[in-house]
Amino acid sequence: MERGNREYRQRLVSRARACDASGACNSDTAVSKSYTVKPTPTPKPTPKPKPSGDPILARFPELRRCPGRSNCYIYIVEPGNNLYSIAHYYRVSYDRVLRMSPWITDPADIRTGDEVRMPTPQRPSR
Repeated sequence: MERGNREYRQRLVSRARACDASGACNSDTAVSKSYTVKPTPTPKPTPKPKPSGDPILARFPELRRCPGRSNCYIYIVEPGNNLYSIAHYYRVSYDRVLRMSPWITDPADIRTGDEVRMPTPQRPSR
Protein backbone atom coordinates (compact mmCIF):
# COMPACT_ATOMS: atom_id res chain seq x y z
CA MET A 1 0.00 0.00 0.00
CA GLU A 2 1.42 3.39 -0.98
CA ARG A 3 0.70 6.62 0.87
CA GLY A 4 -0.04 9.77 -1.16
CA ASN A 5 -1.39 13.24 -0.50
CA ARG A 6 -4.05 12.32 2.06
CA GLU A 7 -5.19 9.58 -0.20
CA TYR A 8 -4.27 6.01 -0.07
CA ARG A 9 -3.72 4.10 -3.23
CA GLN A 10 -4.24 0.44 -3.19
CA ARG A 11 -2.84 -1.64 -5.92
CA LEU A 12 -4.58 -4.89 -6.60
CA VAL A 13 -2.91 -7.31 -8.89
CA SER A 14 -4.61 -10.53 -9.61
CA ARG A 15 -3.66 -13.22 -11.96
CA ALA A 16 -6.54 -14.27 -14.08
CA ARG A 17 -7.00 -16.25 -17.19
CA ALA A 18 -7.62 -14.07 -20.15
CA CYS A 19 -9.67 -15.81 -22.74
CA ASP A 20 -10.06 -14.67 -26.29
CA ALA A 21 -13.05 -15.02 -28.57
CA SER A 22 -11.95 -18.47 -29.76
CA GLY A 23 -12.02 -19.82 -26.20
CA ALA A 24 -8.23 -20.14 -25.85
CA CYS A 25 -7.10 -19.00 -22.39
CA ASN A 26 -3.70 -17.76 -21.35
CA SER A 27 -3.02 -18.28 -17.63
CA ASP A 28 0.06 -16.03 -17.57
CA THR A 29 -1.78 -12.79 -18.27
CA ALA A 30 -1.72 -10.46 -15.25
CA VAL A 31 -4.63 -8.12 -14.74
CA SER A 32 -3.83 -4.96 -12.83
CA LYS A 33 -6.45 -2.66 -11.32
CA SER A 34 -5.79 0.54 -9.45
CA TYR A 35 -8.20 1.93 -6.83
CA THR A 36 -8.17 5.24 -5.01
CA VAL A 37 -9.47 4.90 -1.46
CA LYS A 38 -10.29 8.09 0.39
CA PRO A 39 -10.37 7.88 4.17
CA THR A 40 -13.58 8.70 5.97
CA PRO A 41 -13.30 12.22 7.38
CA THR A 42 -13.07 12.43 11.15
CA PRO A 43 -16.32 13.86 12.51
CA LYS A 44 -16.06 17.13 14.39
CA PRO A 45 -16.69 16.77 18.11
CA THR A 46 -20.09 17.87 19.32
CA PRO A 47 -19.73 21.25 21.01
CA LYS A 48 -20.59 21.36 24.70
CA PRO A 49 -23.71 23.39 25.38
CA LYS A 50 -22.94 26.70 26.99
CA PRO A 51 -25.03 27.36 30.05
CA SER A 52 -27.40 30.21 29.52
CA GLY A 53 -28.81 32.31 32.28
CA ASP A 54 -27.99 31.98 35.94
CA PRO A 55 -25.14 29.53 36.71
CA ILE A 56 -26.53 29.00 40.22
CA LEU A 57 -29.82 27.72 38.79
CA ALA A 58 -27.90 25.47 36.40
CA ARG A 59 -26.06 23.99 39.38
CA PHE A 60 -29.09 23.87 41.70
CA PRO A 61 -32.23 23.24 39.60
CA GLU A 62 -34.35 22.89 42.76
CA LEU A 63 -33.93 26.62 43.47
CA ARG A 64 -35.58 29.58 41.76
CA ARG A 65 -34.81 33.29 41.83
CA CYS A 66 -36.69 35.68 44.05
CA PRO A 67 -38.74 38.03 41.85
CA GLY A 68 -37.31 41.54 41.74
CA ARG A 69 -34.37 40.85 44.11
CA SER A 70 -30.74 40.08 43.48
CA ASN A 71 -28.75 37.68 45.65
CA CYS A 72 -31.95 35.90 46.67
CA TYR A 73 -33.11 32.35 45.94
CA ILE A 74 -36.21 30.40 46.94
CA TYR A 75 -36.13 26.80 48.12
CA ILE A 76 -39.31 24.73 48.54
CA VAL A 77 -39.11 22.56 51.68
CA GLU A 78 -39.18 18.82 50.99
CA PRO A 79 -40.06 15.98 53.39
CA GLY A 80 -37.33 15.45 55.99
CA ASN A 81 -35.84 18.97 55.65
CA ASN A 82 -35.29 21.34 58.52
CA LEU A 83 -34.02 24.90 58.36
CA TYR A 84 -30.59 24.00 59.72
CA SER A 85 -30.06 21.20 57.16
CA ILE A 86 -31.10 23.50 54.29
CA ALA A 87 -28.71 26.27 55.42
CA HIS A 88 -25.93 23.74 55.97
CA TYR A 89 -26.41 22.07 52.57
CA TYR A 90 -26.20 25.34 50.64
CA ARG A 91 -23.48 26.72 52.96
CA VAL A 92 -25.38 29.86 53.84
CA SER A 93 -25.85 31.49 57.24
CA TYR A 94 -28.74 30.08 59.27
CA ASP A 95 -29.40 33.53 60.77
CA ARG A 96 -29.43 35.15 57.34
CA VAL A 97 -31.98 32.59 56.09
CA LEU A 98 -34.20 33.51 59.07
CA ARG A 99 -33.82 37.24 58.32
CA MET A 100 -34.65 36.75 54.62
CA SER A 101 -37.73 34.64 55.46
CA PRO A 102 -39.58 36.76 58.06
CA TRP A 103 -42.75 34.61 57.88
CA ILE A 104 -40.85 31.77 59.59
CA THR A 105 -41.60 32.50 63.23
CA ASP A 106 -40.71 29.04 64.55
CA PRO A 107 -37.84 27.40 62.60
CA ALA A 108 -38.81 24.00 64.02
CA ASP A 109 -42.28 24.33 62.48
CA ILE A 110 -41.47 24.50 58.77
CA ARG A 111 -43.52 22.11 56.67
CA THR A 112 -43.22 20.41 53.28
CA GLY A 113 -44.07 22.94 50.56
CA ASP A 114 -43.07 26.06 52.57
CA GLU A 115 -40.87 28.62 50.82
CA VAL A 116 -37.51 29.47 52.34
CA ARG A 117 -35.55 32.43 51.00
CA MET A 118 -31.79 32.34 51.16
CA PRO A 119 -28.76 34.24 49.83
CA THR A 120 -26.67 32.92 46.94
CA PRO A 121 -25.62 29.34 47.74
CA GLN A 122 -21.91 28.84 48.40
CA ARG A 123 -21.85 25.06 47.99
CA PRO A 124 -19.29 23.95 45.39
CA SER A 125 -20.50 22.17 42.27
CA ARG A 126 -20.99 18.43 42.47
